[in-house]
Amino acid sequence: MENLSTTKNKIVLIPFPFDTLETTKVRPALCLTDPIGPHRHVILAFMSSRIPDNLLESDLLIDSSEEDFGTTGLRVSSTLRLHRLMTVATSLIRRELGVLSPAMQKKVLSKLKKVFGLPSGGEQTKEVTKDPDKKLTKDEHHETKAQENEKSEGISEE
Repeated sequence: MENLSTTKNKIVLIPFPFDTLETTKVRPALCLTDPIGPHRHVILAFMSSRIPDNLLESDLLIDSSEEDFGTTGLRVSSTLRLHRLMTVATSLIRRELGVLSPAMQKKVLSKLKKVFGLPSGGEQTKEVTKDPDKKLTKDEHHETKAQENEKSEGISEE
């Protein structure tokens, strides 16, 4: 399916590797990006029809009882495992099943921000120190936040 121009938020069938990387199984996955670069790579998140008793913080239940479940193209309730990611060329996509609803897309984005430790709002973070173990004081944190807010409002002195 190399001719996919947009893939973000689409559910596709893909040969997904087992943890050992020795074998694969064709299963649904969520495209987290549109194709990137000359090889048209997309980042995918693993999906499983197996619903764990205890969902992880990175898991999202796609429930067949939800009103917008039909758009997914899935047959049964599934767990989206946002900690199980891979990057593949679109040529490996077997077929498109469906798409996530806008409401579910917002839930995915929120979960991804938590998984990667990104700010939950629209603000962007700025690397303040090269020492990843250094903890910011409360004043340094507030100063950094103020600078970020000024940049986002277009009033930076740069």
